[in-house]
Amino acid sequence: MKNYLLVWGAALLLVACQVESGTNKHIVARVKDKVLYEDDLQAVVPKGATPQDSALLVKRYIDLWVRKQLLIQKALQETKIDEKALERKVEDYRNSLILFEFEEQYLEQHLDTLITQAELDSFYTKHQEEFKLQEPLVQVRLVELPAESKQLEDIKRKIKSNKPEDVSQLKAFCLQYALNCSLNDTNWVSLRQVLVATPFAEEENPGRLLQKGQIWEKATEAGVALLYVKDFLPAGATAPLEYVEDRIKEMIYNRRRIQAIQRLEEDVYKEAEQKKLFEIYEKNN
Repeated sequence: MKNYLLVWGAALLLVACQVESGTNKHIVARVKDKVLYEDDLQAVVPKGATPQDSALLVKRYIDLWVRKQLLIQKALQETKIDEKALERKVEDYRNSLILFEFEEQYLEQHLDTLITQAELDSFYTKHQEEFKLQEPLVQVRLVELPAESKQLEDIKRKIKSNKPEDVSQLKAFCLQYALNCSLNDTNWVSLRQVLVATPFAEEENPGRLLQKGQIWEKATEAGVALLYVKDFLPAGATAPLEYVEDRIKEMIYNRRRIQAIQRLEEDVYKEAEQKKLFEIYEKNN
């Protein structure tokens, strides 16, 4: 705390202050009737800042404040302001902020954020048309081998295998020798993502890679890359649940949020109606 005060004091030494008459407040800048006080600058300087940095931050803030106030004064002089319209906008904005805070606090207390697997499954089943793929998805294994590797054929065999011992040996080999390796073939990823992250990025016809059970081989400067396509889904197919799970959770949450706000509005209205807190006057013809 002591160091922070020293830094703050050093920064203010470079700014001339004036004590406001009748108060203990120190003024650091004034534009007509608008005043910037020393206290307003405390949040400008972060803890740990050097005296030099602090001085620069303070000076910059004051300069920006003065420029903004001058623009506002110029705007008031040369712009025709509809004061009533302006007041309505300010009031609308204020009310929006109040309602936002009220709704957020209400949701924090009343909104259920737990989404069960049963809810995910049900939503997915009922809305499958909303989850059509815009691009192909693939499940792949990738291994990049150095040029001097003598186990190419053995790796080709094991990269296609689902036998636990083959998969285990492949992982062990990759940890020790592979230049790059990705064996997480249970995840669905877009073909585009796969290509960008592999030596196949310059593939002129990506669609040709969509062959289930196929191994693709590509020579690289460092050796050779093997891409095994375990499975794929074409564009237009329904995305698998695991691929859109996060999206579904967000959709369910947003629906709950809307419904909760609607209930809040209705409850407030009914309560006010019962207590006769409002009247609606019909115009007589």
